[in-house]
Amino acid sequence: MYKKLGLMLLYAGIAYFIYVYGKDILAWVGESNHVPLVTFIAVCMALFPVIPYPLVGGVIGAAYGPVFGGIITWIGSAVASILMFLFVRYGYQEWGNSFKPSFICSVHACLFTWQNTGHATVRHRRE
Repeated sequence: MYKKLGLMLLYAGIAYFIYVYGKDILAWVGESNHVPLVTFIAVCMALFPVIPYPLVGGVIGAAYGPVFGGIITWIGSAVASILMFLFVRYGYQEWGNSFKPSFICSVHACLFTWQNTGHATVRHRRE
């Protein structure tokens, strides 16, 4: 309950901040010498989604135009995806592998049931 209320208040505060300082933010983002910084901010916003990413892309698109803004937004989300993949791949590989045997057994049991009866059932079993 408190998390949802806090998140709602955070979004309301961000919306108010954008409403009050929107033109100043758009002017700052639109300056041509801030392109690498804006790309870095796009990467951070894609990694840690405090503000929904389509809003970030909309602001970048409004500042730099649809083509160049789209390229910046695409680069930001692609770099964030690569970073998240590397983080999960090398940081949490053992943790992810601990789930693999039970998942494979569940999928195998589901497929076996599908072949024999014609409908899939999911069984939960403890080992």
